[in-house]
Amino acid sequence: MPDIRRLPFGKTVHCKRETLMPEDRVKRLFSGQKLIVEEKMNGTSALFHADGKRFIVFAEDMLICKPGLNTGVYRVPARFAIFDVFDTESRRFMCFLGKQDFLNMIKGGKVGFASKNGWDFFSVPNLGYGNFTPEQVISLLDLKSRLAFDYKANEPAHMEGVVVKPARELFLVEYEDLVAKLVRNEFCYGSSRIQENYRRLPTQHNEINPSFFQSEL
Repeated sequence: MPDIRRLPFGKTVHCKRETLMPEDRVKRLFSGQKLIVEEKMNGTSALFHADGKRFIVFAEDMLICKPGLNTGVYRVPARFAIFDVFDTESRRFMCFLGKQDFLNMIKGGKVGFASKNGWDFFSVPNLGYGNFTPEQVISLLDLKSRLAFDYKANEPAHMEGVVVKPARELFLVEYEDLVAKLVRNEFCYGSSRIQENYRRLPTQHNEINPSFFQSEL
């Protein structure tokens, strides 16, 4: 799975230097090009092949809830949240609109999976399109998640973070150079906040129901 680097700004957290996006790449990302900002989902990484092996679909498996990460419970319309699709013929990752068209195709049965139904998938929420500054991206971390709900507070929970990428098709090298994430401090494992891995806790499940979020897909 392609590497996504962390943006080196926002509140100070303790993370490995090699996981940060280098300054020259940050400047390239925020060079005035159109960007897509998506909600970062706190699931388990999953990979699928579709239409034979033409498409590689990268998704988050949202079955298991990770309460140790303070995201609340996700209420999602399907199990797998697609965040990227790689076309092995063009050797590029699809742009946002291409990914949305692809999702419609798999739901319409025009693209098939060997072991999954097209209705097992939905797209991660899109938070914005256009020209963003680093400060504007940081401010998005204050938004509440469109899919995670905190039942104790009886309100939507904060997002884990955001993913920022150019709003166009990307070759693999461009993807690894120019796609970045920014995560809220309390979701970072270790000395920042999280002290116990969710795998050591009793298994909990997110809520999966087609009625969730359907109006905004």
